[in-house]
Amino acid sequence: MAETIFDESTLGTVNNQITFNQDGPIYYRLRSRIPQRRQVREFDIPLQENTGVSDFRTFIGKTMFVLEGTMYPDDEDYFAEGRYALKSLSSPQISQDDADSDQGYVPYKWTDNTAKQIFVKVLYVDLPESSRGGIKQPFRLWCKLKYPVVFSQTLESTTLGQSTSTTTGGSYLPFVLPVVLGSTTYSSNGSISNLGKIGTYPNITIYGPINQPRITNSTTGEYLEFNVNLTSTSDVLRITYDQDSLTAELNGNSVINKQTSGSTYFKLISGINNLTLSGSTISSGAYATVSANSAWPLS
Repeated sequence: MAETIFDESTLGTVNNQITFNQDGPIYYRLRSRIPQRRQVREFDIPLQENTGVSDFRTFIGKTMFVLEGTMYPDDEDYFAEGRYALKSLSSPQISQDDADSDQGYVPYKWTDNTAKQIFVKVLYVDLPESSRGGIKQPFRLWCKLKYPVVFSQTLESTTLGQSTSTTTGGSYLPFVLPVVLGSTTYSSNGSISNLGKIGTYPNITIYGPINQPRITNSTTGEYLEFNVNLTSTSDVLRITYDQDSLTAELNGNSVINKQTSGSTYFKLISGINNLTLSGSTISSGAYATVSANSAWPLS
């Protein structure tokens, strides 16, 4: 068996995964384990399953991420097994839904100083079967790329718990204070690092009791605030978003319309991000968790 020339990388989930550049009975060698910008292309590729003019489908207008390699099986039985494994990556039973949906993405993982990954959906496996090349066959995996962004495999996280408190006085003032007179408010500080080179989207979870919760990224001055009231420790506000999806739910109910003016669904910039949890009133049991994967541009 030929020696590996690149470090190992994997594609798929635990139940349907292929390892590239690994010696064994079925050996897949990729040209490069580290995704390159040249692998992102625009293609119009007719599928081979159907014939004729009016009954074929193409990838017109789709941005494809192409994984190219060669399969080196030991014999014809392993060739059949390896071909089945490659074809299974694009199986409708595994990928689910259709090519245009946001379902069915799987990670392509490798290690380059740190463990990294991108998310792709294999739409088509190009594996020519010709006696000219014997059982040694090149292959291409045409993948839909979810985002042209490389993420860390390790999730960075921080917890914003009670750290400081302020008690307002009881004097009459000719203007409205942002908190009730005589109440005690708390602010919670923490930091999270984005080890990458570009901004990344955080996942935010806030636990009560807290009224009008606000997460502020002190490093950039941006904040995200909702005009809702988490009255007890059992109340939970979950906020997840990226470039094309957004969810903000209080105890499972959408509160997207409760976002306050001036709020921003901010990214965590490269480096250290100092975060603060605050609110119009906060009890000592309130806290928040913020997590994110570091992000790099597709080089």
